[in-house]
Amino acid sequence: MTAPIGAVRAIAAAGLSLSGETMRSIGNDMHERYKETSLGGLALFVTAC
Repeated sequence: MTAPIGAVRAIAAAGLSLSGETMRSIGNDMHERYKETSLGGLALFVTAC
């Protein structure tokens, strides 16, 4: 029995993200205004709840 392709990809992606290398490089490449921090992203817009 073989594993579904989606499960194999999910395991591979989890391994990459847990290593921190991929997420760190993506975070370094992203412009600050697109990050979801208190200084950028949706935090810049006030919404009425």
